[in-house]
Amino acid sequence: MIKISIHEPMAMSAVSFYRSIGTFSYLRKLNNNIRIDIPSSISWNSLIDTDILYMERPANDSDLKAMELAKRFNVKIWVDYDDLLLDIPEYNPAHEHYKQEHIIKNIKKALSEADIVTTSTEYLKEYYSKYNKNIHVIENSHNDYRFPFEKVDALYNSINWRGSPTHRRDIMSVAQYIFDISDRFPKWAWTFIGNDTWYITEHIKNCWSVKEIDIIAYFKLLKDLNSAIQISPLLFNEFNTAKSNIGWIEATYAGSVTIAPQLPEFLKPGCITYENKDGSFKYIIEKAIKSKEFRKKNYLESYEYIHDNLLLSNVNKKRLEIVETLYKS
Repeated sequence: MIKISIHEPMAMSAVSFYRSIGTFSYLRKLNNNIRIDIPSSISWNSLIDTDILYMERPANDSDLKAMELAKRFNVKIWVDYDDLLLDIPEYNPAHEHYKQEHIIKNIKKALSEADIVTTSTEYLKEYYSKYNKNIHVIENSHNDYRFPFEKVDALYNSINWRGSPTHRRDIMSVAQYIFDISDRFPKWAWTFIGNDTWYITEHIKNCWSVKEIDIIAYFKLLKDLNSAIQISPLLFNEFNTAKSNIGWIEATYAGSVTIAPQLPEFLKPGCITYENKDGSFKYIIEKAIKSKEFRKKNYLESYEYIHDNLLLSNVNKKRLEIVETLYKS
C-alpha cells in the first residue's frame, strides 16, 4: 500500500479541485494499492505511515514547518505550483501577500528542497527550474469521472465570462470592445459568473450575472447556459503567460467555443486567439458571432483535442508514474 498525505490549505478551492484533492482521489482507479489521506494538520502521528507528502502551493511559514518535519521523518516531498507566485502583478489582490520577503523565501526553499516539483504549464516549469531541476508538467484536466465529456450543441446566442476578482484588470483590458459588441449585436445575450462584475454589467443591456458558486453547481450552470461563445481575456504579461487553459477546457465541456489571448497555453486546436494589438479582440469576437460554421469547426477541434489529451482519467497516469517512482526511490 502506498499512502499519500495531501497538504491542501484551501480544500474547497478550484486549485484543490484541479490540482490536489480533486485529482489524487481518483488514483485508486489506476492503482488500487494507493491510499489518499487529507490530514487536518501535519505532525509525526499524521505522517507515521505516510510515504509521500503532496504539498499544494507551499508558501507560508506553517507550510515550510510541515515540509521540514516530513523531511526529517524521511517522507518524500512532492510540491506543486499552478501559478507564477514569484511574480504576481500589483493589480492582483494576492500581490500584497506574495510580495513579502519571507513568503518569497519560503517558496524558493520549498521548490529547492522538494524531491519532485510539478507545474501546470511548461512556462512555469522553465521559470521554476532555477530552483529545482526535477520538475514535471501535469496539465490541468477535465474530471471525466464526475462530469462525462460529451459533444454538445451550443443552443444559445450568448457570450459567457467567468472569473474571480483577480481578473478585473484582465476583463477591463477588453471592456470597451465588449460594450461596442453588445451595442452592435443586441440580440446576443451576455452572462458573467463572478463577484462584483457591476463595472462591466451596468454598461450592457442584454446581460445576466451570478456570483461565484460551488464548483459542482458551477459545472451544472455552465451546461445550463450552453453559450455559443466563452471569452477568457487576459492581459499580456508574464504572470498570465504562465497560466493554464482551464477556461477553454470548461467552455468546451459546456459546448462553447473559446476566445482567448495568444498566450502559450491557449495555442491549442480550436481555441480562437486574439493578438496583443488594438482591435484584434473585437475582430475575432465579431467573426465568431457572425459565423456559426466557424464556431462549430473550432468547438469540434477543441473537443477532440481535450478528449484525446486532457481528461483526468488519462492525465492522472502522469501522477501515477510519479507516485510509483517516488515510492521506489
